[in-house]
Parts: sequence; C-alpha cells; structure tokens
Amino acid sequence: AYDAENKSVKAEVLTRIDLIPNITPTNRDKLYSAVERARKMGKVVTIPFGSGGSSMSAGDIDILKNAVESAEVTKLLDDPTAVFVILGYADSKGDEKKNLAISQSRADSVLAIMKNRLNIKKTVMHGVGMGSSKLLDAESLEKNRIVEVWAVLP
Repeated sequence: AYDAENKSVKAEVLTRIDLIPNITPTNRDKLYSAVERARKMGKVVTIPFGSGGSSMSAGDIDILKNAVESAEVTKLLDDPTAVFVILGYADSKGDEKKNLAISQSRADSVLAIMKNRLNIKKTVMHGVGMGSSKLLDAESLEKNRIVEVWAVLP
C-alpha cells in the first residue's frame, strides 16, 4: 500500500511541477528527477485564502501551527535533509500576472509565519507562486485560492 500511495503522491507532485510558471526545461528535469529519487513526500497542510488576499487569519495560523507541531512533521523538521515546499495558488479569474503575484505573496506569507511565528529556522523551505489554477477544483474557484505545504525527504 505504501508504494502505491507514494506513486500517487509523486504523480500529484509531478502535476504541480508541470504547472510551475516560467520554469526552464532544465529546472523542470531537475525537479522531476528529485521527485523520482525522493524517499518520501506528502502534503502537510492546506491553508485557504480569501479572494485577492494573502494574509493569514489567526485561525489559519493555528491550523498551520497544529500541522507543523504534529509528531510526524516535528520528526521531519529535525531531519536536516528534509525540504518544505510551500505552493501558493490563485483562482483563474482575473489577470494572469496578478494571479501569479498573489499566489507568490500567499506562499511568502505562509513561509514568513513558519519562520518567524513558528520559529522554524534550520529547515530548508521554498515558497513557489503557482499562479492561476483550476487544478484543485474547476467548478468552485475559491478552492484554488490556497497554499499547500509539502514535505520532501530526498
């Protein structure tokens, strides 16, 4: 079951890599190969955002804090090889450039909370703006206004 689950997670991650705006073919290949080699990866938490917004509510900060303080994630934070990737998304309404900026701003907002409020200093973390998305739900646009935090063990 673990291998099947791992394959499905890797497929989900590769789908996201294909959606990264402005990525060079070389960098895409590097990411693909990192995903293929990864021992383990998984989504830690999903944080919703309001339309056009990029700041987190106190409730969402609590959700992030609880996810990060779970036993499994704490173990990852103690692993010097673990990398956390914070993917910001926007819905597909509006200007694509603005959506890319909003999605990056959302990722940066979560990254800043993780570093400054939750005091995660020694773990490698990257914020990536994914821009406009219908990936998560083509019907309900608000479901695309999120940030996903992924943990990767190389």
